[in-house]
Amino acid sequence: MKKWGLLLSTTVIAIALSGCSSPKQTEQAPVVSAGQECADTVLTTAKGKSGTRKFTHIQREDSFVVRFGNSSQEEHVLTPVPYAEATALDNGKPGSAWISCMSGKGFTITKQ
Repeated sequence: MKKWGLLLSTTVIAIALSGCSSPKQTEQAPVVSAGQECADTVLTTAKGKSGTRKFTHIQREDSFVVRFGNSSQEEHVLTPVPYAEATALDNGKPGSAWISCMSGKGFTITKQ
């Protein structure tokens, strides 16, 4: 009987730790949705105007540090976010119309 109790306890602890050690990705959905909406807006607005239009993705990087006792592990999660450029709207700064749209939705974008 003690063996079953120990096995059950060990299993519960292992499941709890595995759930805590991986970063949750639910917070990334709003930035991806906003990126798609802004990309669609930029591309639709620039349609029929002179210049080029470009649709691609930029990478959002989130870093997480998981600590357990005296050790820690750092994890990086990359998420592709839809991105658009349109020379007719960007005023010489590639992506500025998209960045402005994202800013209006509450997301600060720093492109490198």
